[in-house]
Amino acid sequence: MLMDKCFLTITCMVFIANVSTSLMASKGVNSTQQSQQVVNNGQVMVIQGLETRIKELVLRVASLEDCTGGLTNTLNTLNTMAIGNFQLSGNIEGRLSSSDLNIKKLKNEIKGLQNESNAIQENLINLEETVGKMLPEVEKAKDGAKNEIEFYAHQVIKPLLENRESLEEKLIVAKEAAKAAASTSGEAHIKGIEIECEARQKIIKDNISQGAVAIIAIVFGIYIINYTVPGFFNYLTRPYVVSETSKTEIFEWFHSKPIRDDNTLIFTPSLYKQLADLTLRVQTAKKYNENLPNILFHGVSGTGKTAFVKALAYSSGLDYALTSGSEFAKITDLNHANNELRNLLNWAKKSDKGLILFIDEAESLFANRKLTTTSKVTQDFINTFLSLVSNQSQKKIMFIFATNHPFKLDAAVTNRIGINIEFVLPGLQECEKIFSMYLIKFSNENKEALVGISEQVMKSFSQYALMLNGLSPRSIRFIEKMIIIKARRIEPRIVLDELVIDVINQAKKSLQQMDQWEKDFQQWQESCYV
Repeated sequence: MLMDKCFLTITCMVFIANVSTSLMASKGVNSTQQSQQVVNNGQVMVIQGLETRIKELVLRVASLEDCTGGLTNTLNTLNTMAIGNFQLSGNIEGRLSSSDLNIKKLKNEIKGLQNESNAIQENLINLEETVGKMLPEVEKAKDGAKNEIEFYAHQVIKPLLENRESLEEKLIVAKEAAKAAASTSGEAHIKGIEIECEARQKIIKDNISQGAVAIIAIVFGIYIINYTVPGFFNYLTRPYVVSETSKTEIFEWFHSKPIRDDNTLIFTPSLYKQLADLTLRVQTAKKYNENLPNILFHGVSGTGKTAFVKALAYSSGLDYALTSGSEFAKITDLNHANNELRNLLNWAKKSDKGLILFIDEAESLFANRKLTTTSKVTQDFINTFLSLVSNQSQKKIMFIFATNHPFKLDAAVTNRIGINIEFVLPGLQECEKIFSMYLIKFSNENKEALVGISEQVMKSFSQYALMLNGLSPRSIRFIEKMIIIKARRIEPRIVLDELVIDVINQAKKSLQQMDQWEKDFQQWQESCYV
C-alpha cells in the first residue's frame, strides 16, 4: 500500500515537470536553458524526496521484521506449551484410568464385606436352627438321667441312709453303755469311747456322700455314652473321600465362610448363557422343592469348572462337596470303596439345604465297562453306583460330573445325566479381561510389597491377550503371578512391558513342553495296553 502511494507521487511530479517543460518551450528559445535548469532542479528534489522516503520505508520494514520475529517466538512458545499440555492431559488420563480401577477395586471390597456380613448372618441362622434341633435331645437326655438317678437313689442311696440310721442308733446305745460303765471304767475310758464313736460317724457320712456322687456320675456317663455320643459322632464326621465342603459342621459354627467373588468368573458369551440358564433352573428347583438335575461338565482343565460349582451352590442356597477319582483311588479294598460310596450318598442326603456333589476326574471312576482296560474293581464300583442312583434327577442331592474325556464314561452313567456343558477356552476379549483383572489384583495383594504397573503395560492389554490366546484361565493366572513375583524382586517394583513379554514367552514354552510330555505319556500308555 505504501509503495503504491510513492509510485503515484513520483508519477505526478514527473507529469508536472513535463508540462512545465512544454510551457517553457512554447515561450521561446531564450527560455530553454532556464526551463531546463528548473527541470533539473525539480528532478533533484524529487530524487532527494524519494531517497528520504525509501529510508523511512527501510526503517519500517526492519521494524516489521522485528515484530514478525517476536510473533514467531511467541508462536513457538505457544506450541511448546501446547505440547506440554497434551503430555499433561495424557498423564491425567492415565491417572484417571488408575483411579477408576482403584474405585472398582474398592467397590469389590465393599461387596466382599457385604457378602461376609451375609455369610455371618447365615451362620447365625444355621446355629439357631441346630440349637433348636438339639434342645429336644438335651431335654430327653436330662429326663433319662433324672429317671436313672431317681432309680439309683431309691435302690442304693436309700439303703445306705437306712444303714446310717441303724448305725447312729447303735452309737447312741454305745454311748449310753459307756455312761453306765462310767462308775467302773473311769472318765478317761468313757472319753475314749466317745472319740471313737465320733470318728466312725464321720467316716460313715463321708462314704455315703462319695458313694452318692459316684453313682450320679456313673449314671450320667452311661447315658451320654449310650445315647448322645453316637449321634454327635455321626453328625460331626464327613466321608473320607470328601476333600472340601461348605456343609456347616458343629465345630465350624463360629468360623466365617470364605467370601465368594463371582466377578472373577469370566466365560465366553455362549458358555456364560448356558451357565446362567443352569443357575436359574437350580435356583427354581431349590425354591419350589423340585428335583435337582444331574450335570456333566467336560472340557480343558483349568477353565473354571470347580469354581463355577462353588458359585452355583452359593447363589442357589445349596451346600457343595468336592471329591474326585484320585480320592477313591486311595482306597484299595473294593468293599471299603463301595461302603465309602454309600456313606458319601447318605451323608449328602442329610444336608438340610440340599447338596451339590462334584465328582472330578469322573472317567477314572466310571470308565466304560466294555473296554478291556476297565478293571473288575471299577466295574463293581459302577454297579454299586447305578444301584444307588437310578434317575437323571433327584431331591436333596445334585451330581455334577467333570471330565476331560467324556467319551470314556460308561453309557449307563451318561444315561443318568440330563445336561452336559462344554467349558471352552477363553477368547481374545476374555483373555484381556482375565489378564487385567488378575494383574491389578496380584499387584495389590501384598500390602508390605505393593507393585506398580507402568502406563505402557496398561495400554498393551490387547497385545498381551493375543500372546495368551489358547491358554486356560488357570494358566493365565499362573503367568500373572510369576510377573508380579519377578517385578517385586526388582526395584522400583514396577511391572514393565519387557518383563511381561519375557515371562509370557517363557511360560508358553514351558506349557508347550508339558503338553508334549502328556501326549507322549498317552501314546506310551496306549502302546502298553496293546
